[in-house]
Amino acid sequence: MLALVLYGLPDALVVVLVRTFLGSLFAGNISMMLYSTTAGLLSVCACRLMLLLVPRISFVAVSVTGAVLHNLVQLSVYCALAGTAQLFGYAPYLPLTLNEVGYYYLFSPEVLASSMPVFKVVEEAAAEYTPRVAQFDDMNWSKEYVEKVYAYGWMDGMGDGKFAPQGNLTIAQAVTLLARISAVQTGRVIPASEGAWYQTYLDYCMDHYLLYNVTEDINAMDDAALNAWMNQEATRMDMVQILSGAASVPSLDWGEEETVSVPDVSKDEPGGGLVYDWYRNGIVGGDAGTGAFRPDDGITRGEVAVILCNLLGL
Repeated sequence: MLALVLYGLPDALVVVLVRTFLGSLFAGNISMMLYSTTAGLLSVCACRLMLLLVPRISFVAVSVTGAVLHNLVQLSVYCALAGTAQLFGYAPYLPLTLNEVGYYYLFSPEVLASSMPVFKVVEEAAAEYTPRVAQFDDMNWSKEYVEKVYAYGWMDGMGDGKFAPQGNLTIAQAVTLLARISAVQTGRVIPASEGAWYQTYLDYCMDHYLLYNVTEDINAMDDAALNAWMNQEATRMDMVQILSGAASVPSLDWGEEETVSVPDVSKDEPGGGLVYDWYRNGIVGGDAGTGAFRPDDGITRGEVAVILCNLLGL
């Protein structure tokens, strides 16, 4: 708004483009540009049009109108990508929330796609769902958590009465969890696809841009390379990067001091900031005594059951 008043429309549009690019870059989420650039350009143009058509209008009225339009456009873009208009149900709360740069706003698409609304959605879905009873004969210390994630369909058994809690999670299984979390959040149905058992879930995640935290170039893989990657054991870092596509957790506010330490993960490495967010919010706690995350180690299905319970508030 200030750039528009002082320097005019062209310079204000440049400010929007630079701000959204740098904000997405520093936040580690380039997909934010899909929402912020479109919304920013349209809202600035709308503010300029208001100033031309109503010369005596107050800057406060123009600013608030632009902010509301900015976030309605963001929400529209997100709904278009997500394939559902249900998120417009948050619109009545628009005047009640204020973000860090002074805009009145609806929850940003990044927050709408995070685990914050997941807890509420999971609770509502559970009220209408008949829980499954786990009857596995290979349970260990994770039995309590396995029963919860199995009861509501987050994880399945491995056949023959086995859950395999000591078995390592695969990339394909992590992608499946990501698709299921997203589907519950948005109320979408996961359409069936032909191919390997995981193809349905992979196609869903690719269609809805949920694997943006993954460092591998999935689109560049041929069928053999993709199948090999999907069936390999997921590392602990893989699990965080994949599930954060639809179940991220709150990050630090700008300038807020870090409150946790992860001795074997740097916040600057790929996925490092996500790991710190998970530590800070109690999703994972690291090894007893050292607090180490062991990002390159595999993660067992029993451990994943515990993390899902923490992540989804089960």
